[in-house]
Amino acid sequence: MKQYLVVGKSIVLMALAFIIFPLQVYASDKIILTGTQEADILPEGRWLKMTYAEVFRRLGYQFEFQSYPVARASRIADSGKVDGEMYRADDYAETYPNLIRVEKSDLLSINLVVFAVRPGIRLNGWDSLRNTDYKVEYRRGVKRAEKKLSQIVKSENLSCITSIDQGLKKLINGRTDIYIDAEIAVVDSLRKLDPDKVDQSKVYKAGIMESIPLYLFLHKKHADLVPKITVVLKSMLKEGLIEKLRIKAMAEQTSRH
Repeated sequence: MKQYLVVGKSIVLMALAFIIFPLQVYASDKIILTGTQEADILPEGRWLKMTYAEVFRRLGYQFEFQSYPVARASRIADSGKVDGEMYRADDYAETYPNLIRVEKSDLLSINLVVFAVRPGIRLNGWDSLRNTDYKVEYRRGVKRAEKKLSQIVKSENLSCITSIDQGLKKLINGRTDIYIDAEIAVVDSLRKLDPDKVDQSKVYKAGIMESIPLYLFLHKKHADLVPKITVVLKSMLKEGLIEKLRIKAMAEQTSRH
């Protein structure tokens, strides 16, 4: 009889724990977002990771970020193996319909920029590439570049590579005329090239193709979370917390150099 009383008491206590502390139980769930390796290096990436860690903490989730090459990140997110992507262009779901854009998550914008070595190249916007014979290269998985360039550049003049370093080295060695990618990522990669092996001093910015706001995308299995994240982001913006986190990420970058 005593054994039954002990077991019954334990069940009651467990039930009360679920009622009184639902957040702690829920917090064992994890949200995994993916993105490119630049997010592990650039202060903008650290800022977004800090921001979304707080967003999901308020919603009762642990947060984890996993970095992959651009194209692989897309495949993994669209398949549902992870819960979404941390930053993509607004029309991303046109290519990956399993992903849902989160409104009010356009915290960061990037410039897709043309880089060149050959003197005298000046471009402004995608249409400025029409009727040119430049050998153009972009990074695989940068969907906006792929979409736009495939419409205006001859197929025999268009190529893609896996990494920024590959693109820059081909550009510097004269195998391509221009390389198009996110400015902040290319500038960081240029800074890290070994000057004894690669003369990065020849590389210059030849124009801006487009400025693109980036959004958080969640897999459709989390459709119920999308409006909740928007509400939390609005609250954090009103508090000024997102800007504080940005300043903190930039300060940490400065202290490392």
